[in-house]
Amino acid sequence: MVSNFDGNCTTLFFIIVAIFQHLKGDPMPIDLAEQHGPRNRHGHGDVIELWEENQRDPKMRNALRNNATNRWTTQRDAKDGKFVIPYQISGNFSQSELEVIFMAMQKIARNTCVKFQSKRNRGDEDFVDIQNEYGEGCFTSVGRSPGRNILMLEGTVGETCVTDATVLHELFHKLGLWHEHMRSDRDKFIRVQFRNIPFYLHAQFRTVTTEKAITYGVRYDYRSLMQYGPNAFARPSDALSIKTRKRKFQKVIGTAVDASRGDWIKICAIYRCSECMGHKFDLAKESEQYREEEDGDETTLDEEENGARAAARVQIRLLRAL
Repeated sequence: MVSNFDGNCTTLFFIIVAIFQHLKGDPMPIDLAEQHGPRNRHGHGDVIELWEENQRDPKMRNALRNNATNRWTTQRDAKDGKFVIPYQISGNFSQSELEVIFMAMQKIARNTCVKFQSKRNRGDEDFVDIQNEYGEGCFTSVGRSPGRNILMLEGTVGETCVTDATVLHELFHKLGLWHEHMRSDRDKFIRVQFRNIPFYLHAQFRTVTTEKAITYGVRYDYRSLMQYGPNAFARPSDALSIKTRKRKFQKVIGTAVDASRGDWIKICAIYRCSECMGHKFDLAKESEQYREEEDGDETTLDEEENGARAAARVQIRLLRAL
């Protein structure tokens, strides 16, 4: 058993490390795939449903169905008709951190028919509670859950979740988006390197059947804010866990600092928005245009590997003929 003295020394050590990092410069962004904390053990990522103690067979989708009961559709603003997500901020954030959070909320309101609205003293049964606790990292659940919906954004002197990309990523989970690499059709676009991923983290790469998976016709989005990087959950940490079949996207995945058009299209589709990204929303048209942007004749990973094998076989035959 660890004594209180040992525990206090450990806490003091991490505080000293955090202060040292702060003196060197800005807090380091927390890696969503590598974070650790009392409630987020062993680097289980930022989605509560995928933590080891919660692993089951949830209806995991790339995006919630547009008739899902856990969408935020129980309240609408009488003035602008937008769906309202009540929230409160119970965590202690700096002025600059609050600005990052509010800017992400405003971006969602500008581009979709959903907006976040302060809970204040209203008797909202379901609401988002934005918290900031030392050592907890960044996490939330997908969609609306009954009662208090915790959205954890740790912001300390050493490490922080309060960056533009991470805050928007977590808010997108609350709106109903899962990670891009969980799509049912993902194997056509990426290869998951399970040999480099600990077994207890394989749940982070589950896929679902087409009956459950809803992509709204949006092509696989390498530039999605919900797409993890090439080393996510890998052991060792510099090993590859995700390989893109089109090699040009290998260095693209996981680098997004803002939402892609595909992200906005799916959110607007979930909530059946009449307007999206500032103009009239036509799901079929938007999906088709977005698909065409990235389509093109390029050698895929499979084709390249097949070509390499063929060249190797020719080389072997030549050697044998000598």
